[in-house]
Amino acid sequence: MPGTMSLASLGGFETRLRPRTPSSVALRLCRPASRMPLAAKAATDGASAAAHPSPELPKPQGTLKTLKHQVPEEADMPGLLHNDPKSGFSVFLKKRTKTIYFIRHAEGIHNEAAREAGTDNVLVGDMKFWDSPLNTTGVDQCIKFRRDVIEKEKMQAELVVVSPMTRTLQTAMFCMGPLHGTPSPIQRPDGSMPPFVALEMCRERFGKYTCDGRRHISKISPDFPAVDFSMVKDDGDLLWGEERESDEDCATRAIEFLEWLFDRPECCIVVVTHSSFMRHMFAHNWSVLGTAGNDREELTRSAGNCEMRTVVLCKHSM
Repeated sequence: MPGTMSLASLGGFETRLRPRTPSSVALRLCRPASRMPLAAKAATDGASAAAHPSPELPKPQGTLKTLKHQVPEEADMPGLLHNDPKSGFSVFLKKRTKTIYFIRHAEGIHNEAAREAGTDNVLVGDMKFWDSPLNTTGVDQCIKFRRDVIEKEKMQAELVVVSPMTRTLQTAMFCMGPLHGTPSPIQRPDGSMPPFVALEMCRERFGKYTCDGRRHISKISPDFPAVDFSMVKDDGDLLWGEERESDEDCATRAIEFLEWLFDRPECCIVVVTHSSFMRHMFAHNWSVLGTAGNDREELTRSAGNCEMRTVVLCKHSM
């Protein structure tokens, strides 16, 4: 049964973000005091961040199951044990929460080209950027992220969900897969790796830019044998077109992805995805309540290459 959902990071301050349209989805964010952006950001994002400010998104009009009911008041939320906006704290049973690590892919050849040209228009119509791979800077970012974040913090993960684009798959494997004879830094005590699953739902916003077109799965999958591609329905890319996916459709897809994440049995999940998709997910039309300081601004700004944002996904009723 769909319930009220929220997002929270691992920290002290709290905000309730409520959609302006009837919905049972909510966001709850608590910014961690010690966990700030962890990798190169603006310098590697350059023109893309400037060209794409956080969008003001329209109301979703899809048939998403979570858009059927108005968010209930706090007193009507069965899973919410305590909510005190004045203190900035909420208490949930752990079984209603999941820790999600959202990681943007490292720098690709398209990021470099757009930065040098000063515009993303260089990526329109040029097929050499189709499904852009990482450049050498991007590979270096992954190795640094692996060493300074994944290994140093001994990050735990039960599942890695990755967009089926070359740059996200490379980022996932360089950061968390076996590398140069060394085991995966997120391997289980028995030596096995958590599953790596490719999913179209967390792809970049479809269309227009050739870098956001996907290679055939039959061509990609041999390069990434540790990744399960069984959930990608079509071999070819039937989603990309010359017109850009609308803000509304991208935002609705992002909410559907949050629902999918919560329906998974795992409680600690890594998602390797894209900046515009993350921006549409977090900049969706939530009304801000509470005292979250700069949390909304931090979530909705364009993510840097190989930057991680950690949130806790909460469901008020199950």
